[in-house]
This record gives sequence, structure tokens and C-alpha cells, in this order.
Amino acid sequence: DNELDCSHELAEKVLDIAASVNTGTLRTDLTLDDVGLTEAEFQQLLVYYDAAARYADDQIGRLLRFLDDVGALSEMFVIVAGDHGEEFLERGTLFHTSLYDENIRPAVVVKPPDGSSMSVPDTLDLIDLYPTIAELVGGPVPDHCQGCSWYAERPPRPRITEQLTDQYYRVAVEQDGLKGIFGWEIDTPTRPNLPDGGNDATAECHP
Repeated sequence: DNELDCSHELAEKVLDIAASVNTGTLRTDLTLDDVGLTEAEFQQLLVYYDAAARYADDQIGRLLRFLDDVGALSEMFVIVAGDHGEEFLERGTLFHTSLYDENIRPAVVVKPPDGSSMSVPDTLDLIDLYPTIAELVGGPVPDHCQGCSWYAERPPRPRITEQLTDQYYRVAVEQDGLKGIFGWEIDTPTRPNLPDGGNDATAECHP
């Protein structure tokens, strides 16, 4: 019972921390002292996160085994994708508040139908899932869809990820192995005027 009470207390504390790090100016120099966690609490948080990932993995495995047992899996197109990653102070940020790879490159697992001519690319973008599925089932790809089907020849293009809050705007641009993260502090939820406001940006570059 004491362990369960402690878990509830830590969960409430983490929820408060998550709310606080998602407001105000984005910081990339956070420490455990800044967020109010002890080292023991932080390690317990990592244990809970790993346990949640293992639980999800087990349940997906149960579903796939059932589909295989009833003879349906071979014909199915299966995609398992996360919506975002999590950060645990590796770069001074917590949870999912930045545009570092730990956050914006979630895990994606793909099983095409047996006999499919699909070539699954080594580097996946979630934006490409919609047109890929549409083409697989013989449906139209809407003109407004910016992704590219895995069945089509994929031209070189930069990977662009935006983050917009009431306090700041950040954009990550990656191409040819180089990645830049640019940020503007703003007070309205609109994109800054990049040509005029470019001098006010902060920038980080990552190989």
C-alpha cells in the first residue's frame, strides 16, 4: 500500500512538472533541481516509463499473434507508430518540449502485406503514412496531402518540424545529414515574419 501511495504521489508531481515545462520560455538547461525531482524519483520515473513501453509492446504482440493464428496477418498492412518521443534531461529538456530527435523521431514498425512490392524506407516520416495507405487500398491521395507514398519515387526533401506555443515558435530543418533548430520568442500563436524577423532568431546546428 505504501508503494502504491508513493506512486500516486509521484504521478501527481510529474503532472504538475509537465504543465510547468510546457508554459513560459522554453529552457534547454533544466536540471533535476529545476523541476523539483530527487534522483530517486527520477530513476523511478524512468522505471515507470520503461514498464509502460513494455506493456504496450506485450499487448501489440498479443494482437499480432491472434491475427496470425486466425490466418489474417499475412494479408494485413500493419503500422505501429508513436506520436512523439520523450526526453529525460538528456539535452536539458524534459518530456516532449523540444525539437531534438529524441522527441520528434518516434518509433515506427511496419509489416507490409506478404508479396507486396512496397519498399519501406529506412527513414520514415509520419506525414507519409496517409498517402501510402491511400495508395495501398486504391483510394485517392488528397491534393492538400504533403506526404509522399512509399510506393512512389521519393525526391530529396528537407525534413521540417514546427513547434508553436503562445510564448515561442521553433522550427527544425534537416537535410543531407545536417539539422538546424531555429527559435523566436513571440507573444501570439502565429508564425513570425521570417524575412523581417530573422535577425531575432536563436539557432542551433546538429550533425
